[in-house]
Amino acid sequence: MKILISPLGISPGLLYSALYHVKPDFLFCLTSEKGKEKLPEIMEKAGYKGGYSVFIVDDPFTSFHETEVVWKSLKDLLVSDAEIVVNITGGTTALQYLVQKTAERLESQGFSVKTVALIDRRSRGEQENNPYVSGEILYL
Repeated sequence: MKILISPLGISPGLLYSALYHVKPDFLFCLTSEKGKEKLPEIMEKAGYKGGYSVFIVDDPFTSFHETEVVWKSLKDLLVSDAEIVVNITGGTTALQYLVQKTAERLESQGFSVKTVALIDRRSRGEQENNPYVSGEILYL
């Protein structure tokens, strides 16, 4: 089973691109209440029909301290042979931090983790006007 762990801010493009390229079986998304509102549309536009779980942070700008709560929410969703892809792009710095700390914890627990970054080289205006264009994926 392939699991994508990804932050989501208020711009949908990077998560859309991650879903488009990675084609996971399951999505674990870290976001805010406002970001969560965009998730159904993002999944629909990406043609994503797999399972998902959403972790809502208290404050997307200051949630650096929530690493343990994120882990507790994720650990029961894991299977021992999971292929885990972690997207480190999108969302706030705090959301990216939580995703990176989660990746470190997964590796320390013996999981195979691939880290990716998504890039959209278009102007900010183009991205806002048409967010559902696949960007580039970099495997780090």
